[in-house]
Amino acid sequence: MSVQATFFKESHTSLGVFYPMHYMIAVFDTLPAAHRAEKNLRNASFRDDDVLVCTGPEFIEFEKRETGVAGSIMQAISRFFKTEQLSTDHNLELAEHYAAFLFVHCPKEQSKIEAWDIVQEEKPLTAHYYDRIAVDQLAGGFSTD
Repeated sequence: MSVQATFFKESHTSLGVFYPMHYMIAVFDTLPAAHRAEKNLRNASFRDDDVLVCTGPEFIEFEKRETGVAGSIMQAISRFFKTEQLSTDHNLELAEHYAAFLFVHCPKEQSKIEAWDIVQEEKPLTAHYYDRIAVDQLAGGFSTD
């Protein structure tokens, strides 16, 4: 079992699509940048079990393991309607180029704001936050064309 599989405190899928509720995901071009952001979050009192860094290949492996037949169908539907799966697809594309991923559990709006203030200092390629209603794009982005 991967570290990611045991890390998420809340459900990390919704209808078979990767959707880690109340988590910020920031993607960096280097692993050292992700680790600096992780260290800064921990120094700012984010708990060890609320922050996780993984490599691009680890993220790809996790995503493959979590997607079954039903998940693949829901991902296709999500892509068609240009919803949250596009964000995951963009992350997977970055992972293929060995980007590094930082996951931060932010159960409240204030923790999201505090985490983003710290994370953005390391200039992530993209960052987004999954709330109950939608994916909040914090930096970078992906095309819905």
